[in-house]
Amino acid sequence: MTHLDLLYLTVAVVYVVDVSGFTQTWLGWLSRFLHARVTELRPFSCSTCMTWWACLAWALIRRDFTLWTVAASAGLSLLSIPLQDFLLFVREGLSSLIRKLFDKM
Repeated sequence: MTHLDLLYLTVAVVYVVDVSGFTQTWLGWLSRFLHARVTELRPFSCSTCMTWWACLAWALIRRDFTLWTVAASAGLSLLSIPLQDFLLFVREGLSSLIRKLFDKM
């Protein structure tokens, strides 16, 4: 397994869980289905939890379950919130730049 695989997986998990809006969509569907308000369903609605479990599952699938992959999974799950903030910063920064460019046209 390349060590970047876990980082790529973390970026994908954080994007899907925290940035894309998918979590709110499926929680809303689940709330309607159950006729009860569901605001979170860990680990699926928590990027820290999902990163931890997804990285461990990936290591098991790749048959590379070592102390290094457990430590890397812990470190990447720890960084899921700052990564979320960074992804939002990039998105908002680019949106702001594009709006300024359109204003100058």
